[in-house]
Amino acid sequence: MEKPNFINVDLELSSDKDLSLIATELKSHIFILEEGFNGSEFILRFECSLNKTKPEPVLKEFIRLIHALSAEATALLGSTTQKIFDVGFDSGHHHQFTASISNAVLHELSSLGFEMVITIYPTSE
Repeated sequence: MEKPNFINVDLELSSDKDLSLIATELKSHIFILEEGFNGSEFILRFECSLNKTKPEPVLKEFIRLIHALSAEATALLGSTTQKIFDVGFDSGHHHQFTASISNAVLHELSSLGFEMVITIYPTSE
């Protein structure tokens, strides 16, 4: 029987501007899931787990990387139309799982203009 567990955090950005500068600055640190233009907007999605069992250390690493962006990339990030951190969990079977995110991290994410989404994935049979 599998227990619920933390999988990863995705950083998802959307913009009417090309996001390749942000991709270039972050791609050596975190895995790019998607980058490009979808016909109506530019999309950039990263994934990071750091082999951690809780989301907060991963969110802290994302925050550190965002603060390390160049002034030009920071301005581009500020102009995005959507900034999301999507925290993913495996649902597991018949077990409870608790993962907390501190007020300090939530405040930092909010001050950077990010929305937080929680995604629960079904466990494969």
